[in-house]
This record gives sequence, structure tokens and C-alpha cells, in this order.
Amino acid sequence: MKKYLTLLFSLIQLVMANVASAQDYPFEEGVRVRDVVTLPEGLTGKGVLVGVIDNDIAYNHVNFLDPKTMQTRVKTVLDFEWSTKSFIRYNNPDEISKLKVDNSGEHGTHTSGIAAGSYDADGWQGIATEADLCFGDSYRGAYVDLNMAELKELFSVADSLNMPLVINMSIGPIKQYDGYDEMNLLCEELTENGTRPGRIIVVATANSGDAFAYMESKIGSEGKARYAIKKESMGEGWDGFDVNFKFEILKTCEEKVRLFLYDKAAKTEVTTGLLDPNGNPLSIDELSDYLTSTEKENSPYRYYTLDYMDEVTFTSEDIHLCFEVAEAEGTEIRYIENVTDMEGDDFFAPVISIYGNANSMVNTPAVISVGRYDTHFPGRTPIGKNSSFGFNKYGEKFPDVVAPGCGIISSGSFYHAGYYEERGGQSEATMADGSTQTVNWSSLSGTSQA
Repeated sequence: MKKYLTLLFSLIQLVMANVASAQDYPFEEGVRVRDVVTLPEGLTGKGVLVGVIDNDIAYNHVNFLDPKTMQTRVKTVLDFEWSTKSFIRYNNPDEISKLKVDNSGEHGTHTSGIAAGSYDADGWQGIATEADLCFGDSYRGAYVDLNMAELKELFSVADSLNMPLVINMSIGPIKQYDGYDEMNLLCEELTENGTRPGRIIVVATANSGDAFAYMESKIGSEGKARYAIKKESMGEGWDGFDVNFKFEILKTCEEKVRLFLYDKAAKTEVTTGLLDPNGNPLSIDELSDYLTSTEKENSPYRYYTLDYMDEVTFTSEDIHLCFEVAEAEGTEIRYIENVTDMEGDDFFAPVISIYGNANSMVNTPAVISVGRYDTHFPGRTPIGKNSSFGFNKYGEKFPDVVAPGCGIISSGSFYHAGYYEERGGQSEATMADGSTQTVNWSSLSGTSQA
């Protein structure tokens, strides 16, 4: 399987440079799920629990009702409680029917409708029309601990119901980690590294494929690699700079790291040129006290960080703070932040910019990562260049799969106004008692939709 996924990823990269980025489409140009995805006969999601951890979910949208009885298919809701920064679990259908959603957004309503929307009067149903549902409010991905607790809880719900569970997560923060953070390790634990039957986690890769993520490099033939640290301004009202960088290297290496100053004009190392916040000379030895090395128990890497938060200035524009790593030729250095190779100055090691800043969860093979393409371009594989891509902690490429994710029509939480108005629409649904209800729909794009 991985062989075919790797081939798919290579094709994505091949067309990436020549294809316009994916975009939102007006409602009248949106596409319905069943117009772009065809499933084998008989696959309806019956007997499967679909879990969605997302924000702004209208739990009682008509798309989440049984179309025959118009009763809810939602088994559990984990509703975020701001005062305690935790969730309240609702299992009773009557309680769930009374839950309201903040109408400022609709992301979770839209993705849930694509995954398991059942309302078919207008042909806008989703994929698993007969699946049951359970929801976790991610509160815009603001709390990693909350999302981890919800993952555990939803699998517990599935176990109590004796049902297989597929969880879809479209959460932030959009930040590249190394795959050994708590969320990744939890996914591996809960799914037995993606091998446990009936436990599947699917994640959107994010929409920052053309955004800078990190840099990587290798030790050269002389057994050393040097890098210049970018001068990053302290911001408006400040004259100086923060000096900080991060990188990681295998624990098995006995790396030696030193800081130094470099005069770009003279192309040589110097011993002076850095001033502290009081305007006094700041020595490299003093600054080196802020260089720290840490390890994570489950990671094969050692993490180096220089984090000097005081304001520093340089006596000349040509003076740059730099660092050097001494190690065996070919040793890889990963996730270097805030560095430059000084525009090709051969005194410095070349660095490769890695693009495809992604949801941190894609770094573990325990999840299925999903990118998006645009079905509005028939006859070719129009991968949007802003569909995030990259490598996980084992060097395997992601996404694992791509799917339609541009201008997809699905359930909406509210009727659009202002900026959103052109992407929204409404219809009238007939309820079980013969009454009618105004139903909101919208056309949205993203790897979440894929």
C-alpha cells in the first residue's frame, strides 16, 4: 500500500508547480459530495460510528437525522465548557436535541455533513448516510489536552456500543512537530500504531502547502556545518533583535555545538560586534549560557535551543550571529528554525527549505492523512499547491490519500451574511410531523472537506 501512496505523492509534487492553488467557490459553482465521490454498492456506513472532533457543530442539523424517522443519529456529544476548559458529555437524545451551537462558524457542521450527512431531498447527502455519529467540540483546536481527552472518550463510547469508530479531526494548531509530541503518541497508543481493527483516525493535513515549515541540512565533508541565525526584529518600538534558533540531531551523535560571530563583508569570523540591551559588549561565552539541550524519552533526537529574550544589537549590519555543529560527514540535522545559509556563502552549510506546513498529527503513521484536489478542473489531477504535504517522523511521505476538497456543498450552521453570503444557500426540509424547517447549506474548501 505504501508503495502506491508514495507514487501518488510523487505525482502530487510533479503537478504542484503548474497548478493554481485551490480556492473557495460561490454556492452556485459548488459541487455535491455524491457528484464527485462514488462508493461501491451497499456501503452506507450502517453499523459504524463516525466521530468528528471539530469546532462549530450544529448537532441537530437535518443532515444528522435519520431521514425515515427524522430522529437524531447522534449517540454522544462532548460539548466544550468554557468555564472549566473541559467537556460535558451528553448521551440522551432529548438532551442532545436541546443543544445549541454558536452561530459564528460552521466548520464542524460542514465536515460532518460530508462524512455522514443523510438528508437526500436535495441530493446533498454525504458519504456514510446510515452511520451513527458522535461529536467532540475542539473549540478551534485551542486545547491539546482537551482534544486528547476527547479522543480517549470517543473510543470509550465506541467500545461501550461495541461499534467500530472512524474519527475525523480537522484541528490546529497548524504547526510542524517531530511526531513525538503527546498527541501523536496518543494516536499510536489508541490505534496500536494504526493496526487495531475498528479504530481509525483520519486527519486533514492543513492548507499551508506553500508555507515555510522548517529547514534541514547535512554535515559536510570537513565534519562541520555552519549556519547564520536570522536577525528577527523585536518589533515596533524596539531597536534590537531576539536571537533564537532550534534544531535537532540524533542522540547517537556526539555533537559539538559552538556559537560565533561572522563578518559578512570580510567573510571571516570575528570576536566582537554584539551588544547587550545596555549597549555593552556581549561575549559569545555569555550568550552560550542560553544554549540548552534537551531530550524526549520516546524520541531518538536531541533538541537544541538558543532562546535569548533580551534585546541585542550589532555594531554593524555585516555582523551576524552564527553557530557550528561538528559531527561525522552526512549526519542529518532536522527542523532547523530561524537560520540562513547567507545567500550561498560557501563558509556556511546549504540548507533546504521544506514546504508543506501541516497539522502536527500527520507526523505519525498511526493516522490516515488527507490532502485535497480540485474537481473543477476536469481531465487532469489538479492538486492545490496549498494542500499541505511533507514527511512523517519515519521519513514517509504524506498525505496518505487525496480527495475532492474544493467548493464542496454540505450542511451549514447559519445563513451566510457579508463575506460568506455568496457561499451559502437554504432549503426547506419536511420533518417527521409534517412541519417544515429552514436548512442551511454552504460551499467550502479545504483539506478538512477532503
